[in-house]
Amino acid sequence: VNGEQKAIGSLSLNTGATAADTLIFSNATNGIQQAELAIADYPISFDNVYSFTWNVAERLKILCIEGGSANSYIDAVYKSDPFFNLQTVNSNQIDYSSFANYSIILLDEVKNIYSGLGLELKKFVSNGGSLVIFPNFDADILAMNSFLSNLGVDQYGSITVKENKVSSVNIQEGVFKGVFNQVPSNTNFPQVKQYFAIGKRSRSNREGIIQLASKES
Repeated sequence: VNGEQKAIGSLSLNTGATAADTLIFSNATNGIQQAELAIADYPISFDNVYSFTWNVAERLKILCIEGGSANSYIDAVYKSDPFFNLQTVNSNQIDYSSFANYSIILLDEVKNIYSGLGLELKKFVSNGGSLVIFPNFDADILAMNSFLSNLGVDQYGSITVKENKVSSVNIQEGVFKGVFNQVPSNTNFPQVKQYFAIGKRSRSNREGIIQLASKES
């Protein structure tokens, strides 16, 4: 990466076999990164180098659309690290033209997804943005599920009212990247007292970020 060897790995394959490997490294600088992935496969010495680039942002811009009062928990996560640039706006004062300036949009307890907001959020996601929804238990679930259906993702079911302990957190998911260095195996996770059941669509791509002891995510 940028002329410096960052990682190395080795694999042994039989003829016609395939395998996947992971090389782990970190970037110390922002901006455009130039990298090469090279394979030493003697006696084949041609076409063994794959060149690619990516951009590391100086700061990650996040827009939080609030349906009610400010959420101190969101502030605690994102305002403690200067890498995150968190902006908040009330759901009644949204500037749709600003969506392209953000990498992540958080919907924090927004009760209604009106058609205009839904169309702009779908456009934001289609252009590569990440959308995170913290649902409001008093939300218009039919309207919310209509919006989620247009995105092709899982929808909300009934509200489950019971205590359930969080058993694991997927720290590799985008919303948590850079927040935790690691999660100790003996972490005492919190409990939830009520939550939406999620109706899983057969063709949706899903990756759980929090799993409950009941195996729901």
